Amino acid sequence: RCGAVNAAVQATCDPTLEVAPDCVHLAPIMESIGRAVEPVDCSLPADAPPERRQAVADEVAARNVARVVAEVRRRSQVIEGLVQEGRVGIVGLLYDVSSGGTWVVPGTAAGFPADGLESKTWRTVRPGTPE
Repeated sequence: RCGAVNAAVQATCDPTLEVAPDCVHLAPIMESIGRAVEPVDCSLPADAPPERRQAVADEVAARNVARVVAEVRRRSQVIEGLVQEGRVGIVGLLYDVSSGGTWVVPGTAAGFPADGLESKTWRTVRPGTPE
């Protein structure tokens, strides 16, 4: 799972926590991911099971992907115009490092035919592996 998402959740929920203070490149990434953390994400008890903590991190990761897709569309008139014309598509995906699978984040697919794209699970093929 993504250590940056877990660290962003921890740092957002506890602003006194210093996560990798010497890594100047990590702070902007964590701040960006932190925008997807909601107050309810910070309400887990300290003894919450690891599965529940991971579920929160997964939810934050999905919200972050959706936020970034929306931001790209909002900030780029060119991309949004091409999506609206049907010349390009944009979709937010989550990659699961443990299974190697990718999943469409609901509500992020645009510019594609309405063929159930969001309900598909895609298999990620790593370079050098047979399909």
